[in-house]
Amino acid sequence: MTINHHPEHSKDPDMTPTLHESDPGKIILPRNIRESLVNKTSDLTDDEKQERANAHCEPFLPNNEIQTFIQKSNVKVTLERELGRHKDNSTLVTYFVQTAPKAFLIAIYIKAANDEDGESCIKRLQQEGFTDAKLPIRTIIVDKEEYYKVCRIGSTEALTCFSRWDETLQENLEREQWVFLAPTFKERTFSYEFRQSERMPFVYLPNPNPAGGFFSQVLKLGLRVDHHNLPSFQLKREPNQKYVEVAVKFMNTKSNVPNSDVDKFYNREKATLELMRELNDNHLIRAIAAYKKGTSRCFIFPWAEGGNLDTFWSNDRSRLDKYLVRWAIDQMAGITGGIMKLHGVHAEGTRHGDIKPYNILYFLDQVDNHGRGTLKVADVGLAKVHQEYTKYRGATTTRMSTERYEPPEMMSYIRKEAPIPRVYDSWSLGGVFLEFLVWLVLGRARLDEFHQDLKDSHQERFYEMKGHSNPRHHVVNKLICDMEKMLPDDTGLGKILELISKSLLVPADKRMDTKTLHNEFDKIRERCNSRASYYFGSGMVRLAEVRPVPSGQSVNKRPPPDQYVRQQHLSLDPSTISFYVDPDDKGPTPRQAQLGLPVLPSPGSPQEFTLVNDWITLCDRNHDCVPKESEPHKMPTRLIDVGTTDSPSLRLVTSIEENFIGKYIALSHCWGILSEEQRFCTYKNNIQDLKQQIPYDKLPQTFKDAVTATRALEVRYLWIDSLCIIQRDPEDWEIEAARMEDVFNSAYCTIAASSSTSSLDGFLGKRRERAVIGINTTKGPLYLAEAIDNFQQDVEKGILNTRGWVFQERALSRRTIHFTSTQVYWECGHGVHSETLAHLRNRESELLGDSKFPNYGLQKYKDDSIRLVQYLYKTYSGLNLTNTTDRSKALLGLEKRLGRTFQTRAEYGTLSVYFERLLLWQRDQPLPLDDIPYSEGEGASSWSWMSLMGKISYLDIPFGNVNWTGDVTNPFNEYYHEDEVPWDRGLQVKARELAIGEDILKNRIRIDRTYSEMDPKEIICAVVGTSKLANDDGTTDQYVLLLRWTSPCVYERCGVGILLDIHIQPESFPVYVV
Repeated sequence: MTINHHPEHSKDPDMTPTLHESDPGKIILPRNIRESLVNKTSDLTDDEKQERANAHCEPFLPNNEIQTFIQKSNVKVTLERELGRHKDNSTLVTYFVQTAPKAFLIAIYIKAANDEDGESCIKRLQQEGFTDAKLPIRTIIVDKEEYYKVCRIGSTEALTCFSRWDETLQENLEREQWVFLAPTFKERTFSYEFRQSERMPFVYLPNPNPAGGFFSQVLKLGLRVDHHNLPSFQLKREPNQKYVEVAVKFMNTKSNVPNSDVDKFYNREKATLELMRELNDNHLIRAIAAYKKGTSRCFIFPWAEGGNLDTFWSNDRSRLDKYLVRWAIDQMAGITGGIMKLHGVHAEGTRHGDIKPYNILYFLDQVDNHGRGTLKVADVGLAKVHQEYTKYRGATTTRMSTERYEPPEMMSYIRKEAPIPRVYDSWSLGGVFLEFLVWLVLGRARLDEFHQDLKDSHQERFYEMKGHSNPRHHVVNKLICDMEKMLPDDTGLGKILELISKSLLVPADKRMDTKTLHNEFDKIRERCNSRASYYFGSGMVRLAEVRPVPSGQSVNKRPPPDQYVRQQHLSLDPSTISFYVDPDDKGPTPRQAQLGLPVLPSPGSPQEFTLVNDWITLCDRNHDCVPKESEPHKMPTRLIDVGTTDSPSLRLVTSIEENFIGKYIALSHCWGILSEEQRFCTYKNNIQDLKQQIPYDKLPQTFKDAVTATRALEVRYLWIDSLCIIQRDPEDWEIEAARMEDVFNSAYCTIAASSSTSSLDGFLGKRRERAVIGINTTKGPLYLAEAIDNFQQDVEKGILNTRGWVFQERALSRRTIHFTSTQVYWECGHGVHSETLAHLRNRESELLGDSKFPNYGLQKYKDDSIRLVQYLYKTYSGLNLTNTTDRSKALLGLEKRLGRTFQTRAEYGTLSVYFERLLLWQRDQPLPLDDIPYSEGEGASSWSWMSLMGKISYLDIPFGNVNWTGDVTNPFNEYYHEDEVPWDRGLQVKARELAIGEDILKNRIRIDRTYSEMDPKEIICAVVGTSKLANDDGTTDQYVLLLRWTSPCVYERCGVGILLDIHIQPESFPVYVV
C-alpha cells in the first residue's frame, strides 16, 4: 500500500494537546520555535547544511514540541499579544488548539498575525474555516497577471483566507509550512510518497564512513519517537534519547542510470521488502518503510548495532566453546529457514540473489544469556537487479564482494543462455556457511588467508572458469579437505561441512534446495539436543585449545600476565593493532610482525626530522623524482629566506634580484576562516618592510612550523602563498596564479599541513600518545601498538585534501611530506612511507603523488585517457573553496599541465581534443548546483561546469560507438576566431526543438540548477553526439545539451540528457550559448 503523504496522515490522537487551565501561559515567539527545531542549521557551514539536506535531515518541529507549544494558556497569551484582548479570543483559542494547531504555529513563525492593513490574518483563518486538514498549500499564478493565489495541493480553488496576505507572506507560508508537517511512519503503511520540499522526521547523526556502493548508500539516522507508531518492531532507544537509531538506504539516482530504471529497481526491491515484512521471520530483515522524496528513493530499516556478519567475524572476542558452536548452528539454521520462506511464498518464488556476509546483519536488540544477538538477511531480491544495473556502472567499479558468492550458472544468465535456477541461493549459502565454519574453528586470520589465496589465483569466486566448465575452485577444495580432517562426520559441524561439500557447492542439478537444507539443519539441532558431544565433543575441545584468540597468539603460548608491560589501555581488535619488532633486533621476525617503531619520535624533534631527511636522501639517490638542476625561468617570483639555525633571520626575497636558482620548500596549507588581525600576508604597503625582515613572532603557527621544518631539512628558502603573492593585488595575483604549476613542480619537496584547519593551528604540536604493550618472548621483545597507518583517513580524507586549491598543489608536487595528527607520511613517485617505517600503497597516491604527473594515470587508463581527465575534473569539482569565484582559478596550474600533456587547449574545465565528451557533464549530487557570483567579464560561461558550484560527473557514453555531430562548434579550433574579435566565451550552436512529453523528458534529463520558473516547453537542445548502434525498436540514442532561453537567439545551458531521435525535431536553427 502506498500513500501520497499529507499532514492528515500525521494527525494522531496523541497529538491532541493537553489543556492546563491554571497555567498562566507563555507567549509563543518565532525565536522560541526556531530554538525547538530539530537539525538546526544556524552554526553550520554551507557544506554541512548540504550534507544534512542530502541525508534528509533538514530542520523540522517534532510532534511533541508542537504539543508543548499548543497549550491553551500559551495560545491565549500569544493571541492577546498579537490581537489585543477581545471577548472572541476564547473562541479563537479553542479553534486553534483543537483544529488548526499547525496552521497557528506557522502563522506565528512567519510573522503573519496581521496583514499590511493591520487586519488579523490569524482571525481570518478561523473565519474561513481553515484547518490543519487543508495543509499543505501551494501558490499558483493567476493567468499572466503576476498575481498569486493560495490553494490546497492538488486543487486550483483559491483559499480566500489568504487572499489579502501580501506576496512575501504567501511565499513564506509555502516555504516554511514544511517545518511543521514532518510525517509519522505507521505500522499499517509501508510505502510513502513525499514531495521534495517535505521534511523527514530524522535526527542527523554523524556518519564518518557511511556504508554503500554503486547501488546505494546507507546512513545511520535517528527517527524521532513521536513520529513513528510501529509497535511490532519493538525499536529500542537509549535512556533520555528522543529518537531510535535507524538505517536509511538511499538508492543511487545518478543520472547515468535512467530514472525509469531506478524506479524499476526501487519498485522491485520495495515489493520484496514488503513481502519480507509480512513474513515476519526472525532471520529476515523487516523494513520499516519505503519512500520516494522528489528524486530520492529510500528504504528505512532498524539499525543493526552489531554491523554485518563480516564485521562480527572481525570483532567478536569469544573463545570457541559449546555455547558459541550452538549459537552458530542456530543462526545458520535460522538463515536457511528465512530464505526457505522467501523461496516458498508463491509459485515463482523470490530469490535473494546476493547472499554474502555483508548482507547478513547482526542485531543486538535481543541477546541470549551469553550476550549474542541475531543474524538477519538483508538486501533481498536483487539477483536480476544486479545484472541489469551492471550496464550503468563505471569501468572501475568492482563487483567482487558480490561475485565471490555467485553460483557458476550466473554466467549463463548474464549471457542470456539460461534463467536463474531456484537453487541459486543454495550455492551462496554454502559459500557463507563454509566461511562461517572456517572462522568458528580456525579464526579470522585463516579466513583472511583463504580470501587471499582466492585473490592470488586471479579468480575470486568459489568456482573456476575453465573453457565451458565451471568446476569448484581448487582453493575451496583444499580448504574443505583440510576442514574434513578436523571435523569428524559424527559432529554437528562435520555434518554441516558435508552438506556444504556434497549438496551446496555443487552443480545446480545436484544442489539441495533450501527446504531440504532446512530439514537437515533441524535434524542436526535435534541430535545436538539429545547428545551434547554431537556439537562439542573431545575433538572440538582440542580445536578450541589451538584456535587463535583475539591477540593473534594461541592459548597455550600466551605469556603469563606479569610479562605484559601496560603503558595504556589497548584494544586487542586485530584491525586496530599492529605487531612490531625492533628494527635493530637481529633475530628472525615473527609472522604477522613488522620491523617498525611502536613509539614515534616527538613531533618536530631532531629524531623525527632525521627520519624525514633519510627519506629525502634515499629518494635523491635512488629515484628520479626531482630533476638534478633547477631551471631559472621556473623559479617562483618571490621566496622566504629562512636563514639558518645559527642566523635565524627571515626576509622576503625576489628570485631575479637575488639571482637565486636552487632548492626551496613549498607549503600546502588551509588558510581557514580568519579575521583581518589574524592574517599575516604580503601587501603593496608592507612588501618593502618584509624584504628587510619578517617578524617571526607575528607569524601564525603553521608558518612558524614551516620555517622550523625548512631549516631542519637544511633548505634555505620557503614558498608560502600568502607571503609570496601580493594579496589584494589583482595583477600580481593573476600572474602568480598562472605560475602555480612551476611553483609546486619545481619545489625540492612540498610540506603539507594535512590536519590543520587554519594557519593558526600549526602542524608540529603535540599529538595523542600512542597506546603500546611490550611482551618479552623467547625470541626477544614483541610490541603491540595501536594501528595508525591509515593514509586514506589521515591524508586523502584529511581536512587539507577537501580544499580545491590543494588538489593541484598535490598533483603538481614531485614529493610531499604530509604532517598529520597521527604521524608523518612521505609520498613520492615510488610510494608512501609512514613514520612507523611501513611502506604503504594507495590508489589515490599512485595517481596524484606521481612525481611526473600524470604519467602514471596515462599508463593506468591507456587508451581511455579521457577517463583520467574526467576523473580529475570530477574529483576537483567536489572539493571546497572559501571563495567560490576561485573555481576557475584553483585549477589553472593543473590545466596547464594537462594541455601540455595532451598537446591541446585546456581551459574552463575542458580539453579541446575531448571537447564534445567533456561538454556533456552533469551534476553528481541530489540537490541542484549553485551559481557562482563571478564579476562581469570573469569566470566561465554556462556551458562550463566552472560556472557552478557542486560535484559533477559525465554522461556514460560508450567509446567507439558515437558520432560527434559538430552542432556545437569547438571554440578552441583556430578557425573559430577568424574575425579576430576577442572571444566572449560563448558557443555557436545548431539547436533543435523537442518533440517529447514532459514526463518522459524528466526521466531522461538532468537539470543543473533550480529554476523558479521554467516550462519544459521552453527547453531546446543541441545534439552533441549520436549513437552508432540502433536500439531494439530501431531508435538511436542522442546525447544532448539542454538549453534555456535568456534573450532573442541567446541561450544558456541548463542540463544534459540522453534522448531518442524520435524525441527531437529534425529542423535546426542557430543560437548562441553564453
